[in-house]
Amino acid sequence: MDKLQEIAKLRCMNKPVKYIAKRVGMDRDDVEKYISDLIIKTDPFLKEIVKGRKASSTLFDISPLIEMSDLSVDYAKLLLGNEKVLDYVAVKMNDHHDRYMDCIRYHAYILMKKEAK
Repeated sequence: MDKLQEIAKLRCMNKPVKYIAKRVGMDRDDVEKYISDLIIKTDPFLKEIVKGRKASSTLFDISPLIEMSDLSVDYAKLLLGNEKVLDYVAVKMNDHHDRYMDCIRYHAYILMKKEAK
């Protein structure tokens, strides 16, 4: 498992950056850099998949969907095809401190990598 995947797995488990840094043996700043890079790489992709979606103030609890992730491409397709998750993305996309968004971004990233092949 590479560092980005380790970080994503822990973000999917709703863990803070401080915990992740200690757990994976990295500086907190390095963990935040991985997350920032992920945000930069996935923003255009996520904006495209939620384009035209009206952001509802009512959000469903997506934590069970997030926490069940095995970080696979198949699960990424399932997750990013879920209407509740897309609503969550539409509302929370600009919240760069949201742990579940970091997890969703990793799923978007692995889909983008697969499409690029």
